[in-house]
This record gives sequence, structure tokens and C-alpha cells, in this order.
Amino acid sequence: MTPIEAKNCPICKSSHVKSILNLNCGRFDGSTLYQNTVVNTCNDCGHIYNKLNSEEVQGLIKYYN
Repeated sequence: MTPIEAKNCPICKSSHVKSILNLNCGRFDGSTLYQNTVVNTCNDCGHIYNKLNSEEVQGLIKYYN
């Protein structure tokens, strides 16, 4: 299954978003959490959020379970 990246703001669904941080955290501890942190901001409502693809969301679910 190919991961699908969310492109729109999760609050207002706007596609007018801007990436404000792209940080490679690595996998030094073998964690199931994502390796890259991508933080976006919505140009319409101002919401700031971590952009995750479906694979990264599944990793979060596995980590917290």
C-alpha cells in the first residue's frame, strides 16, 4: 500500500498551506514513530500541524498502543 500524504488543513480543509519546518529526527532508538517531522501552517485559518502520511499515522497508533 502506498502512503497517502494529507495535503489540506485538517481544520478548515484549505489547500493553502505552507511548510514551516522539515526536521530529520532519525531512528536512533528503533522507534515506530516517523523519521521526518514536517510542520505545516494553514494560510487561511492559521492552524499549525504536523503533516503525516498514512504510514506515519499507523506508526503512531502502534507506538501508543
